[in-house]
Amino acid sequence: MENNTNDLGIMRRLIAECWLSLCMTFAHSINEQVAKDVLIEATEHALEIYPKDSCLNWQVGYMMSLFPNLFIKSDISDDKYMEFEKRGVEMLRFAYMSNPDNLVFKKSYLSSFISSANDEEYKKVCTSIKEYMRDIFNGDTDIERYFKAVLSNGLIH
Repeated sequence: MENNTNDLGIMRRLIAECWLSLCMTFAHSINEQVAKDVLIEATEHALEIYPKDSCLNWQVGYMMSLFPNLFIKSDISDDKYMEFEKRGVEMLRFAYMSNPDNLVFKKSYLSSFISSANDEEYKKVCTSIKEYMRDIFNGDTDIERYFKAVLSNGLIH
């Protein structure tokens, strides 16, 4: 991280790769502690420099609300887990409120509530998002394939 510590794109990619490696089964060949340490350090650094970036808040908020334990340095208690999960949802809310027309942000935030699955607004977003995603996730990286699969199937949490 030393050479490009302020490059938001590189930091977001590093966060995504570490998170995906820790979450997916193909990651058994990595040192999980090193990946977790890098994830935490990169996340803290990125949020310190770009606290109001809606894409960063969406990305980290999604990841943190889904797997808060990956962002906790040590002593993972129930209270700490809930604190980080809530922080992730707050970041999703910030991203959505900053860009209410962004369907990815909207779906991610609405899906953080259990009751959203039956909500008409949520169902409308699920229907509309498939076309929208082609423009947002137009590459073929592991993280893009992950989000295309998760978002297009109506699965978030």
